[in-house]
Amino acid sequence: MTKRFLTVFLLSLMTVGLTGRAEAARKPDSIAAYFAPRPVGHPQGLDRKFIAFVDKAERTLDGAFYDIDHEPFVDAFVRAADRGVRIRLVIDDGTYYARYRDGSPDTSRLSDLTRTLRESGIQVRMDNGRSALMHNKFAIIDGKHVWTGSFNLTGSYARNWNNALEIGSRSLAKVYSQQFREMYSDGHFDSLSPSTPWEQMGRIGETRFEVLFAPEDRPGERVLEILAGARHSIHFMQFAFTSDAISDLLVEMKEAGVEVSGIVDHTLYRSTGPYGEFAKLTRAGVPTLVKSGTGKYHHKVFLVDAGTENGIVLTGSVNASSSGDRTNNENMIILHSPALARKYLKNFQKDFGETSTVAARCKVKGRAIAGKRLGRANLHLASKGRAAERIRIEMPPRFPSSGPMPSVEIYRDGEVVTEEMELTQDGRDILIRHLGERDSHEGDSELRIELRGLWLGQIPGVYNFYVSVAHDAGEPLLPLRYQPTLNVQALPDEAVD
Repeated sequence: MTKRFLTVFLLSLMTVGLTGRAEAARKPDSIAAYFAPRPVGHPQGLDRKFIAFVDKAERTLDGAFYDIDHEPFVDAFVRAADRGVRIRLVIDDGTYYARYRDGSPDTSRLSDLTRTLRESGIQVRMDNGRSALMHNKFAIIDGKHVWTGSFNLTGSYARNWNNALEIGSRSLAKVYSQQFREMYSDGHFDSLSPSTPWEQMGRIGETRFEVLFAPEDRPGERVLEILAGARHSIHFMQFAFTSDAISDLLVEMKEAGVEVSGIVDHTLYRSTGPYGEFAKLTRAGVPTLVKSGTGKYHHKVFLVDAGTENGIVLTGSVNASSSGDRTNNENMIILHSPALARKYLKNFQKDFGETSTVAARCKVKGRAIAGKRLGRANLHLASKGRAAERIRIEMPPRFPSSGPMPSVEIYRDGEVVTEEMELTQDGRDILIRHLGERDSHEGDSELRIELRGLWLGQIPGVYNFYVSVAHDAGEPLLPLRYQPTLNVQALPDEAVD
């Protein structure tokens, strides 16, 4: 524990004791966790849960939301205002203003959202037009209920993977209310905001909480401390994972015997290519699933020792990135709760789901140079006891999407078998069918998929393919437990004019 957080911890003991006695005189505190995606209209859907949260406001509602663009959420705010609730909102300037066709804000016009809210008597302010994001997703009602998590108030709620917490606690509401005042009344959104983590601790019943705000509290420092204290396991669910410090620590913890595994987003994580941590984790043997689907894997969660009596949940709006820690306006809540950690672990296990037993690696002939066309890349897939029926290979999104796709040749156990299979290429994807028709190839075998003329991304670094496999005709495609990676190097100095 650093000197800073040792001081914070000691100073918090008095705070925890005082708030614990004060809250004992009121009705028991509560923590409810919700997870998405769920179908539109599902009784446990985040849309219905958040609207019910707003509907129970009696006097006040203060909220800080990165994005609001879904009419039912706006309607809930308007209904609350109509019944006399004082509503104050802080939103990112990208939502506050209308936009030009290229997506940039038009500061001469308010967005339809802002205009609708203001016409209903709702007070709306934005984050001073900063280049960094006002990335929060929290609200406080009546000084005693808090909503927080990774969930933006947009129509993507039924597609994206997200989590949200609804917490009844006056002490927690006080912490979030102070941060809201700093933004709404004082206009503080950056590191000049006061950092007071020792005032942002307390208890919710038997659960000890810590709240950190970015950028002033630099939550990444505390994340590293908590992860380093893991004794049994670390699980992560992350949308944007670009923190070298965190990934380095996860590799160290795995090498020390701690179980480490995680899930990252399919589109954003792979699109960041060399800036992401996926390749480092995969190459170190950390099981890391790249989650694909119709939406984004939008969680910002770490679980420490979940399933034990020391389980901890870290969640909120903070991605594992430098912008999440140092520039964006964010919030993170740390809950020392075995029961809540088990609930998050159950959701993690469901999301991680089943993976294919196929193992894959990528080998290249010659050097893979950024921005150039690669002569030959070979993807080697070992069946591990079950022949594959279908294989889908998706190219890294930062690789050029226009121009010719690579030519494909398929070898099984050294023999060319391309013509025996149904091979289709669709944009970035290569789909191979009917691999498991011949009984002689059941059991262990190796498939080599040769890609010739593959155009590489412009940025040097390690990229990953996304490979999924189905073993039987009726089975869905399952992602590999470890995805193959390709190291793209910079153009040699001597070749640069």
